[in-house]
Amino acid sequence: MKRLYPMMAILLVGLFIYSGEQKAEGSESMNQPPRDTDGAKSWEQDPLVLEVVLQRSYMDGVVTEERMEETIWAMEDFWATYDGWEVINQSDNQIIFGKEMNELSPVIKKNGYFGVNDEGELTIFDGIPENQKAIQSFFYIDTDKLESRKSEELQKGIKINSKDQYLSLIKEYEQYSISNQ
Repeated sequence: MKRLYPMMAILLVGLFIYSGEQKAEGSESMNQPPRDTDGAKSWEQDPLVLEVVLQRSYMDGVVTEERMEETIWAMEDFWATYDGWEVINQSDNQIIFGKEMNELSPVIKKNGYFGVNDEGELTIFDGIPENQKAIQSFFYIDTDKLESRKSEELQKGIKINSKDQYLSLIKEYEQYSISNQ
């Protein structure tokens, strides 16, 4: 919320200036359409154009980024559109929003596998582990303590089918973590 204050302050100053101009023009201005400081009618003003970046951080460590150009006619509508997002960074022509997603990323849902990398870490792969497209590693596993069935499963790769299975597998293999020894 603290990051919204600069933009809100700009809006309030703009409203204050606009209302002050209306009062200074006198009562005869009540019949005239509102004008900006450069003389343009309020509906003739150019909209604000910003690059909007949406960063989603998923529970599996994947961060996605979506970029778009947004034409803003009313700041109130703009902020309502991104309700629930946190402002990460803001400049004159760009605003970056972030959101923590309590779900698996699209890449993991589609093609995520648990396995063990060459260093012996429990790892999520994009595809089967033998392709070695690691996404995230968690902790080292003492493979000598694993049952042969579990070791084989990790070598082949365990397809991640759901958030619950993801959390369950991390918890299950954490007991074989070298740091827990």
